[in-house]
Amino acid sequence: MKGKIKILSLLLAVTMVSSMFVACKGEEKPVVDPEKPVSKEAEKPAEVVEISWYAWGDKPNQNAPVEAALNEKSAKDIGVKVNFKWQTGDDASLRTTLASGDADVDIAFACGWFADYVGSAQKNFFMDLTEMLPTTAPDLYAKLPKTLWDGVKVNGKIFGVPTWKDVAATQYWLARKDILEAAEATAEFATAGKTAASLIPTLEKVKAWHDKDPKKNLYSEGNTAPFTFNRAGLNGHNNGWDELQADLRIGVKIAAGNSTVQSYYTDADYITELKTLKDWADRGLSNGKVALQVEQEPTAITISTAQGWEGAELYAWGGPTKGYDTLIQKKTGPYLTSGYVQGGVNVIGANSKKAEAALKYLQYVNTNAEFRNMLTYGIEGTNWKQEGGLVEILTGQDWAPGNFALGSYDILLPTKGCPPNMYKDLTGMANTAEASSLLGFVPTTEKVETEIKACTSLIADVFQSLQCGNVKDVEATVATLMGKLEKQGYAKIIAEYQAQVDAFLAAKK
Repeated sequence: MKGKIKILSLLLAVTMVSSMFVACKGEEKPVVDPEKPVSKEAEKPAEVVEISWYAWGDKPNQNAPVEAALNEKSAKDIGVKVNFKWQTGDDASLRTTLASGDADVDIAFACGWFADYVGSAQKNFFMDLTEMLPTTAPDLYAKLPKTLWDGVKVNGKIFGVPTWKDVAATQYWLARKDILEAAEATAEFATAGKTAASLIPTLEKVKAWHDKDPKKNLYSEGNTAPFTFNRAGLNGHNNGWDELQADLRIGVKIAAGNSTVQSYYTDADYITELKTLKDWADRGLSNGKVALQVEQEPTAITISTAQGWEGAELYAWGGPTKGYDTLIQKKTGPYLTSGYVQGGVNVIGANSKKAEAALKYLQYVNTNAEFRNMLTYGIEGTNWKQEGGLVEILTGQDWAPGNFALGSYDILLPTKGCPPNMYKDLTGMANTAEASSLLGFVPTTEKVETEIKACTSLIADVFQSLQCGNVKDVEATVATLMGKLEKQGYAKIIAEYQAQVDAFLAAKK
């Protein structure tokens, strides 16, 4: 995700990364389908090749035993073993390694917010896999939906293997069940929908309940209003847009037949949402008046919103890991865009000497259910056990890699307490979601780099205030901003992107 989703991607890139995406705490392990043919990869290899994988995630507490078991199995099955090089936090080291052309980068994780998937592909830091995939990894190429392969294309070429997970983004409203019930607001919450205004009756009831006895009727710890966010403002504010330039608030609204590039600030629906956020802040329904001083998103919620799936509320957004139960209500989606598909991609370094082995390994990770579950949960019987098709974790965080970055979710078994078909349903949304017509489109910036730099700076001065609702007048603020942007060539950027979109769509006909 771009924009907020990028931060998440939090809830998503942190909540969605650290909680939502982790083993349903959350992740599921795939059940082996007995009707599926056994991959040809199971043939005994002649020799074992060792590759390096710059895998996203903190180095597990007890990594050695699991890595040894993983390598024993993959060496036996496909003749490949891996030297895991765990990568989290700052991606500067990996970027430097990629830029240097280091031949050691056989596999690496990349996305919009880590190692710059699109930008690095354009700089030829990654190997072009377009021709290799059908011949070297035919099972993998046939398995993933075409929309996913289109979504990771950069200038018409495939530079990475997408992780088949929640690539079709669905946004939900979240609320603590006990507080909703105490405030007698469950009925109102059940009517919340796409707009921020639809949540107002719920927010009003929860605030009235709190104000009646502030010492007794408490919000979640750290919350100062019914709806609390950080300085980035409302999570998922860009739902329903194929975001072409996040920092410029430029994109194409997802709707049948629409290919018009525009600024969010010229869209009537978007302006209405900003006005509602101001109303929230003015009436104390949100913490918008002080949110600009809040750096981190709250770890506990009273009412909030996040990108995810049905079932995430059981562990990621509520349940045992949170200490309270959470109710969810669908806000928008699912939508499928390149930005969402590119939320987790494994690439091969442009100068890798072991590209064939690396691609075969990625095929193995994405098609062998037994190995995929091992990769996520560790050694069965030691780190986890299976009962009735569900996984129970036995050793806590001893082996807890960044699962969202590893491989396909469709073959993962669910953890205990999750819906049995959660990941099947989750991956299936890629085939049913409302897809942008621009999958695979990446704008080039050479002709408007000066304008982009100037306009980005202007928007950075005010966009967080708008998304928190902390402005005196939304329309006046936007009008002033647009006036400044026009002087710096904002219209020129939009016109350039429109020309590129038109050419891209014409080439597809």
